[in-house]
Amino acid sequence: IFGGTQSQSTPQASSSSAQSDSSAPATLNNVSVPKGLYVYGTTGTGKTMLMDLFYDSITEHTKQRVHFAKFMLDVHDQIHRHTQKLKGSGLSAHEMRNHDPIPSLSLAIAKQSTVLCFDEFQVTDIVDAVLLNRLFTSLFYYGIVCVVTSNREPDLLYLNGLQRQQVFVPFLRLFKRKMDVIDLNSIDYRDHGSNLRHTFFAPLNESENRDLFENSWQRLLDSDGAHYEQQARTIEVMAGRQLLCPRSIGTSKATRFTFEELCSRNLGSADYLSLSKSFSTIFIEHIPYFGFENRNEMKRFILLIDELYNSKNRVVCLAADAPEKLLNIQMSTEEKEQKKNVFEDMFQFDRCSSRLMEMQSVEYLDDFKTYWRDHESEYVD
Repeated sequence: IFGGTQSQSTPQASSSSAQSDSSAPATLNNVSVPKGLYVYGTTGTGKTMLMDLFYDSITEHTKQRVHFAKFMLDVHDQIHRHTQKLKGSGLSAHEMRNHDPIPSLSLAIAKQSTVLCFDEFQVTDIVDAVLLNRLFTSLFYYGIVCVVTSNREPDLLYLNGLQRQQVFVPFLRLFKRKMDVIDLNSIDYRDHGSNLRHTFFAPLNESENRDLFENSWQRLLDSDGAHYEQQARTIEVMAGRQLLCPRSIGTSKATRFTFEELCSRNLGSADYLSLSKSFSTIFIEHIPYFGFENRNEMKRFILLIDELYNSKNRVVCLAADAPEKLLNIQMSTEEKEQKKNVFEDMFQFDRCSSRLMEMQSVEYLDDFKTYWRDHESEYVD
């Protein structure tokens, strides 16, 4: 059932399949399920807003809206828990291979939600790429309908990824059969918000900007009519891992890192997600220009901003330059073809830059105020 092929165990199933796509995977009890929707377009075109409107309009079905990266982290965490449970039961490694967690995990998801809305669907990790075909074959079998937003058209997902043809293309074929695809071409509406000063300071080599950044931190220390003491705090990540936040204010008010502490270490989405849920305001200083020499750090920075944006955090930055000028890579068309992975990173950074711009706007900070602290001003100053 969960290998991506159609079950033909009964005449009824064969008859039903004749009336639909013969290559489609089986559905439990051959129930007719509508196609999902895959909406893609460049940054700031309103994809997430449209999905949220759709999600809010659903009243007759169970539903879940989740950032796709978080969904996959939860899936991996459940698989880890399943494996640890099997190890504790005394089964041998050979016996454990016969206990696939995907069917039971998919059934549990289906019992909670018949409609799944995934924001920012992207695949960059071979571990995810290998898992997706079996996972979504199982989810579709249980009748789940997916609505997805992405910056990339389906055929460009996991582009140039390791073993893409073998492990990812089968999922892609399945996904495109189950989804209607819409290209949402528009302008970047994030550029039209009312920019708010004192959340992004650049360039960092000017003493005035360094002073303004320090003053913003000090105002939080002296806010609410009290003087807070900054202190180190350790937060839980997942599977027993922890993240040290060396300079923090209050229980969840604010925390402060250098770029190197967050992006030059071996951290990932799980760490950044935990950080985004633990503090309302994140200060990041000494954000550099990005080029070939710090490509890995740039990829971590993109993941970090994605998580902070999705959790409506307020982010105060001290950077080498304005968001749209931080990427310092010039490539000809020929170089883009030869260095496709680097070009893909440049594409991802466009989204990151757009989000950094939006996170300075009054509209975004109104959301921060509503989501985190109604009594707290949306202005750092």
